[in-house]
Amino acid sequence: MLDQRVTGFELSLLQERLYTLSKGQSVFQCRTAVLIEGTLDVARLRSAIETAISSYEILRTNFRLLPGRRRLLQVVQANPAGALEIIDMRAWRSDNEAQRVHRYLEDLGAASMDLDGGALARVQLLTLGENRSLLVLAASSLCADSSTLTIVLNEILRRYEGDGAAPAESLQYADFASWQRDLMESDEDEAKQGREFWSRQEMSAQALRTLPYERLQPDAEFAPRAISAPLGDDLARELAARWEADAEPAKDFLLASWVALVFRLTHQEEGVVGRVVDGRAYEELRSSPGLFSKALPISWRIDGNTPFEAFVDQIAAATAEAEPWQDFAPLGDTPDASRFSDLSFTWEPRFSRRSVAGAEVSLVEQFAVTDHFGLNLVCGLADGKVTAEIRYDAGRFASADIVRLAEQFALLTRGAAASASAPIGDLPILSEQELHRVTKEWNATEAPYPQDAFIHTLFERQAERVPEAPALVSGGVALTFAQLNARANQIAHTLRAQGVAPNVPVALCVERSADMIVGLLAIMKSGGFYAPLAADLPPARLHDLLGQTRAALVLTQSPLKDRFQGWDGPILSLDTDAGQWASAPEGNLAPVNTADDLAYVIFTSGSTGAPKGVGNRHRALVNYTAFIAGKLGLTDTGDYVQQHFGVVSTLNADLGNTSVLTSLAYGGCLHVIDYETTVDGERFAQYVQEHPIDVLKITPSHLRALLASSESAILPRNTLFLGGEALTWDLLDQVRRRGSCKVFNHYGPTETTIGSLTYDASGSHGPDDSATAPIGRPIANTRIYILDERRNPVPVGAPGELFIGGAGLAQGYLHQPEQTAERFVLDPFVGDGETRMYRTGDRARYLSDGNVEFLGRIDDQVKIRGFRVEPGEVESVLRRHPQVRSAAVVVTEDQQGASRLVGYYVSDSSIAAEQVREHLTDYLPDYMIPASLIPIAELPLTPNGKLDRKALLDQETVAQAAAFVGPRNATEEKLTEIWVQILKHEPIGVHDDFFELGGHSLLMTQILARIRSAFQVQLALHMLFDKPTIAGLAGVIDGAQSAESEDDEMQRLLAELEGLTDDEVNRLLSEESK
Repeated sequence: MLDQRVTGFELSLLQERLYTLSKGQSVFQCRTAVLIEGTLDVARLRSAIETAISSYEILRTNFRLLPGRRRLLQVVQANPAGALEIIDMRAWRSDNEAQRVHRYLEDLGAASMDLDGGALARVQLLTLGENRSLLVLAASSLCADSSTLTIVLNEILRRYEGDGAAPAESLQYADFASWQRDLMESDEDEAKQGREFWSRQEMSAQALRTLPYERLQPDAEFAPRAISAPLGDDLARELAARWEADAEPAKDFLLASWVALVFRLTHQEEGVVGRVVDGRAYEELRSSPGLFSKALPISWRIDGNTPFEAFVDQIAAATAEAEPWQDFAPLGDTPDASRFSDLSFTWEPRFSRRSVAGAEVSLVEQFAVTDHFGLNLVCGLADGKVTAEIRYDAGRFASADIVRLAEQFALLTRGAAASASAPIGDLPILSEQELHRVTKEWNATEAPYPQDAFIHTLFERQAERVPEAPALVSGGVALTFAQLNARANQIAHTLRAQGVAPNVPVALCVERSADMIVGLLAIMKSGGFYAPLAADLPPARLHDLLGQTRAALVLTQSPLKDRFQGWDGPILSLDTDAGQWASAPEGNLAPVNTADDLAYVIFTSGSTGAPKGVGNRHRALVNYTAFIAGKLGLTDTGDYVQQHFGVVSTLNADLGNTSVLTSLAYGGCLHVIDYETTVDGERFAQYVQEHPIDVLKITPSHLRALLASSESAILPRNTLFLGGEALTWDLLDQVRRRGSCKVFNHYGPTETTIGSLTYDASGSHGPDDSATAPIGRPIANTRIYILDERRNPVPVGAPGELFIGGAGLAQGYLHQPEQTAERFVLDPFVGDGETRMYRTGDRARYLSDGNVEFLGRIDDQVKIRGFRVEPGEVESVLRRHPQVRSAAVVVTEDQQGASRLVGYYVSDSSIAAEQVREHLTDYLPDYMIPASLIPIAELPLTPNGKLDRKALLDQETVAQAAAFVGPRNATEEKLTEIWVQILKHEPIGVHDDFFELGGHSLLMTQILARIRSAFQVQLALHMLFDKPTIAGLAGVIDGAQSAESEDDEMQRLLAELEGLTDDEVNRLLSEESK
């Protein structure tokens, strides 16, 4: 036995996994530090330490590759001499002893350990002062876990007290390693049942997509840190009392609190948490040091209505079911199992304060890193109190966020202890201070605006103030304020004579032209509200919208008049019916509106399939334009400095009203630019060269397309507003390189009038943890809330649904009271029982500085193979590829009606889809990888500058047709038949990618099984990753069959040779050489 131990032992499976996981990092260590106050006999302590270490082989173990061996072995060394290192810290300069000690221990944890030759277990005595010392035990996690530290410390102190008895008999770690390997490979019934139990758990289906406050930094090294959770003395003692009465329910309570908090912060209703167990279930292991602990994956399912006590019972039941099979638990060495350690819970044995040989010994710190965790809640009992700390990966989480998380855990745990029957969604996670900040302080946006004014009356003031200033330029038409005002007034008098009055709709259907602005002003002046209808709408859609609007008349242009055949209401053509108002007065009309009357109705797509007409009020427009004017430095008093506004979108979306209405109300010159110019970068650059633009509002994708198609100056001279879509940092960087204008990221649904939040993106890159440019803070007289499913405010950093209230709130959906009631709900934070707010359906979160980040649509969520997927999340990862300029992900259905993702990307280089797929696999689980990845020249846009998703899907069809190559031989033909049967997709070409066709790990095994049956060839699972096409696999199969034929021939020849004598063999060889 001794000779064998000199040559070494195999590692346990736990050690082997940790060694692979560590990748040479030194952070996988365990350490504990205790303060010794009183007289200390150092020689006696040294003897106790050496005796204790000599008792445990694992503390004297190194790891090395021995000659001729491929696997790492553990080698037990002789009893160490001088195991105790003494360090005098009394002379170190620091006024704060606690900080000095903490810094030292952190440095110790980062210090490298020589696995091959150095000591992997260290014991240090730090002299702090007179009768004050710190005893530190540290060891590589290959040799220890948190229980090891307690076992060894207790043994050292027992020896120090003079107890010379041998320690309790325990199994040496090398014996455990051998036993564990035998157990995992056993064919006995218990082993089979254990493996079967874990195979049924489907951990990949429940793995958490993200953790609270996680920041994606793929290149960051694992950097474990810890922050205490402030439970407070009362709760800490109450939990300790629970533990002493019955330990397991107390642990279940803390684990349930931890998971409930993660649910509240991420809204993921199911998942897996790693419950770290000691791993010493057998009596022979109870006092054995070494790496025994492991995380058992515990599945959970939860929603906001679940009573907390019921969830504790669920956690307890799942744990009770899993613990008997802990010896067979997956170790996280497969893709499915590796993610459950990301979120974990550990109940850690702690050293309690006690007297030892006349000295007081108390715990200062205990820290163990035995896994590659993301967030690990570690609780323990010491000195009559339960303590809690969050250990986290500083490569993925900021310390400030973990401080916040620790406070939230303490709040929720106190709430659960006080009211265990409460629904989890109602347990507190915000302090009173944070609640006030997110509902009141950050909504303190009150600001004056001309509440008695309207857009058209503000325009009339400008016409009186600067009558000869240019007001409108479009094509060959240029009108001054006086001319535009007079023309609009004449038409308004005519409209009013035909019965147009407050809240009477007038349909406005015109091309992008000066008539568009003349008609808009005329309708407003008449007292009615305008309903813009796109000139290129299909006739059926046009008449449907007319019917929903209940328009009193249509204001259009003569070329479009035929589109209204069959409509029996009056139609006026702005270009050919001018005779009807030629003699009408040119003076302003007497105002007839109130601020709450409708100014316009804009139709948006509805979730029910029918469009919804959003009715926006005059009050909202005046408030909005006053805010924008303030950002631009415009006033209607003082020196007049005119700014030129560009319009590149239609009126039937309110995106362009930032330019249209602000320019009219505050003395700008409005440029209505034709469609052909707005989509051609060179033509647009030529236009702005001839007609310089100061202010431009545009969607990010529209701007990206213009920038990509022209190197000429495109950006406005002063201010750029971006809105309608998420603004990526790379586009913002392009803007900064191409111009010096101010940049505002602008957000707002039509239901809250054009824009409700604004972010000044002119300066630095912005928050490191924001995937896209923030949408900013609420504009003047606007309130926003980010709420969970129960309409409780979420903490800073946590996602929720964005709600908006205030002066910009629309009246509702025209003639759709049920839809209005569903989306325009009571604002509980005002509390008057009347004030409403709008449910945007958008996911967002507060950043720490009070700005808001847009996270995508809530209702974009789809299920792919049973998993919930947000296409916006996939888009975000696609755009992170350094060679991908822009990207989009859409949802389609395959031939079986199942949802599938299709990704489109634009790159300045010819990057292959396979490379993009590899990038995605670095960040996303396989079910979030698009079935198809299609490179395209540019993302197609609608006339309003938004992504044209239908055009994208058409490009997929074209790409598939162009790339199709049918089977060319018998092997490819048979493989095609197999793929069609398994993938339920046809046609399939020999160069089509298995994964792009919707293939995944569940289908891979079916494909390989059919191949084995059809070709009598055994292919490894990785072969489909290496050769994911029919052509590639056919080559592998043909090669394997040929090799097998050669092997058969070789076996036949060897069999013949065995029957020959040596002389016969030599004769044959000599004949062969002639």
